[in-house]
Parts: sequence; C-alpha cells; structure tokens
Amino acid sequence: MMGPVDALTGTFRLPCPSAGMCRVRLSSFREIEQLAGTAHPAVFRVVFACACGDEHLALVGHGALDRAPLGL
Repeated sequence: MMGPVDALTGTFRLPCPSAGMCRVRLSSFREIEQLAGTAHPAVFRVVFACACGDEHLALVGHGALDRAPLGL
C-alpha cells in the first residue's frame, strides 16, 4: 500500500520488500500503466527504481499521481 505523498519534497512513499517503505521521486518511476476496469478513481500499476537497487511494483491511485504532489 502506498503511503502519503510529500508535496514539499515531491516524493512518494512506496513499499519496498526489503526496507519496508521508501521515498521515491517521480523521476524514479520506470513504467506507469492504468489498470483496465478502473475508472473512478483510476488506479495505476507503477514500476519504480528503489533505493535498495531493485525495481518494485506498486498500485497508485489517480489522486496521488495528479493532485497530491501539488499539496491539494
């Protein structure tokens, strides 16, 4: 499960199997794909490069990608 987005630093808190939760910048996202069948709210499958050196998968809601980085 995704944690809160820090609008001040522009980082997302995403799950890491080895470290628990990690802070990830949008530039660390490697793939973003909207899941079929989800529209309101849309849910996206995100593959991101983690500080542990691996790439991980997370599910992120539309609001977290769209408005949360702006602090709204």
